[in-house]
Amino acid sequence: MDESALIDWYDVVEAAANGRLAGEACPHCGQRRLAAEQRGSWMRVRCPDCGQGFEGRIGSGRDDAYHAEATALLERQAATRRGE
Repeated sequence: MDESALIDWYDVVEAAANGRLAGEACPHCGQRRLAAEQRGSWMRVRCPDCGQGFEGRIGSGRDDAYHAEATALLERQAATRRGE
């Protein structure tokens, strides 16, 4: 997944990780029928309409310093995209 697509999926994956996926739209097609599956630190979020999605590790098992830096970068980029 390229950086632009990761930024597009950031809010959706965060919502899914926090149990708030209902009402989130697919960043690719805009449909609101996303499905999430999580096993430990592994998560998959997919749109059944267009087939796009995110699959990867989240949560525990990461290098905390690297994770903090990467998260800060993604949050800044997402805020810039939203015009904040």
